[in-house]
Amino acid sequence: MAIIGDFANAFKWGFAKQLPLEVIEYGDPDNTGRDLKGHNEVYLRTEAYLGHAILVPAAFAAVVTGE
Repeated sequence: MAIIGDFANAFKWGFAKQLPLEVIEYGDPDNTGRDLKGHNEVYLRTEAYLGHAILVPAAFAAVVTGE
């Protein structure tokens, strides 16, 4: 039901500072049947890279039901 622990000191997270960006000006990039150029649209596609790490596993505990 929950995870409790020392998130301030035993858990780290981050993300990439540079994200790849793709500009698609024409075609149907997602196979939806809708042509971008025909509708005067531009598609911007990017990916975000996120990461996390538990530095001290003993600093966390899982709260579960009694079942």
